Amino acid sequence: MSNLFVFGNGFDLAHGFDTSYDDFKIWLSEKYDESSDSYESFPKYNTNYKRFESFSFESMSYFFYNLIYNVVGSDWRQFEAALSKLDWVSIIENECYGSNYKERMFQAEDIAVQIRDFAHVLKDSLFKSWAEEIDISHPKSISEELIGLIDNEHDYFLNFNYTDTLEKHYNINNVCHIHGQSSKHDSLIVGHSGKDKIEFDSYLTITYSYIRQIYEDYRKDTKNIYKKHMDFFNKLYNNNITNIYIHGFSFSDVDMFYLKKIALKLDTSVVRIHLHSYLEEDFEGFKKKLIRCGFHNINIIQFRLSDINDVCEI
Repeated sequence: MSNLFVFGNGFDLAHGFDTSYDDFKIWLSEKYDESSDSYESFPKYNTNYKRFESFSFESMSYFFYNLIYNVVGSDWRQFEAALSKLDWVSIIENECYGSNYKERMFQAEDIAVQIRDFAHVLKDSLFKSWAEEIDISHPKSISEELIGLIDNEHDYFLNFNYTDTLEKHYNINNVCHIHGQSSKHDSLIVGHSGKDKIEFDSYLTITYSYIRQIYEDYRKDTKNIYKKHMDFFNKLYNNNITNIYIHGFSFSDVDMFYLKKIALKLDTSVVRIHLHSYLEEDFEGFKKKLIRCGFHNINIIQFRLSDINDVCEI
């Protein structure tokens, strides 16, 4: 018999690590001088035929901080969802100074191409640099309760975090980092669910394909991510999983895909779900989502680790 452990960002936060999207906001804001008025509204970006990039880290930080702030304000808990709502259209409009329709149309396309070329900097440079700098060397506490639950040889660990908390502080080696592992300098997975529509008017329709490409690049491709980790999931499905422990998981719509797949493959009539929620009122909502995945209501029970600071997933 084996158990599956599913960890979300609340698990890292419970150890006192600065892994929230609000922490990313703070990190990003510290990369440029807030008192300066010298930043251009549109960052300069160049690349050559060898794909060597040239851009100002400071200017990009300023640009993306304001772009995201205009969607979510000071509360960045919805950072991923915001990636589908970034107002690229207004940026293009503000950079078009042509005196006539045709001139503005060509300007709009040129600007859209530039945006398409540097949009990846947010995920591949800024976000990745932040994640790789997160210090997990001094946890506020280690959960002896969790250690007592774990069978390192037989259990499975599905980790939505970028950090090595499980490896470094719980001596677990067989961890599936479904969204990448920052210590190995992986390409990290962060993105939206892809449910929003993009609307264009007048001359900006010429930019649609470029903005659509950015939209797709910022979307979590859960199906391909799942396929990439099929070795892990196949091993999981071929074992007798009796318990699933879920801690610090946000139950965002885009990440429910994996739990639905797991529910389809396991005998949910015998699998007991040990469900963590920081807020009492969240428990019932999370429970309903699990039931919609195919898990049985009677088998879902509340779960807490009392020896670490159980904080809300962000």
